[in-house]
Amino acid sequence: MALAVLDDSQDALLPWVDPNYLQQFGLANPLAYFRQCPAFDARSNTADCLNQGLGPRAMAAALRKMVGVQYEVLPTEASPQLITIGMYLRRGPEDNNKELLKVYYILEGMIYRAPSLGDVFLQRIAACAHELSDALNELRDAVTVLPGGHCVFPFSDSLPEPEEDEGTEGKQARPGRKAKRRKVEGAGPEVDSIILNLWNQHES
Repeated sequence: MALAVLDDSQDALLPWVDPNYLQQFGLANPLAYFRQCPAFDARSNTADCLNQGLGPRAMAAALRKMVGVQYEVLPTEASPQLITIGMYLRRGPEDNNKELLKVYYILEGMIYRAPSLGDVFLQRIAACAHELSDALNELRDAVTVLPGGHCVFPFSDSLPEPEEDEGTEGKQARPGRKAKRRKVEGAGPEVDSIILNLWNQHES
């Protein structure tokens, strides 16, 4: 393959995720998943190897014999949730004959280009804001307003039990008597720590 011209235009479409692919195949083959995103160079040597159905070892051996653009999964010690992919321009079979062009991250299935991790922060802040808004709405609906304007919250021990009237048998209990707890997928402190470490690496 001829040496390709570096094109950043498709990176503007990142971050990117394909939920259907992840549900069907997962991330067992990160390069096959990365190939689906618009930032992947379909003219690269890696694309040729994937078209031939080569496995990871056979692909690595084939790429060393080729010149041009190729992608590699880079080792990382940050977390199993983080996958790092490097885009290289190889000019010869030796490792010192390849130049690192770009770095991409796959975090929880979402593909980002490094070091634009500000997008990661913005996305997570937006997700937290959405969850907080839902929680406040649930809390508002669960509050009991007593005479005199006093409010009793669902986690208060002084919350009076509702009186049972005739004809109420079989009706559902009043919603909001118990405060709901929800788990935000992928919002744990481990992921936040990964993002912060990556951010510090690029800022230093």
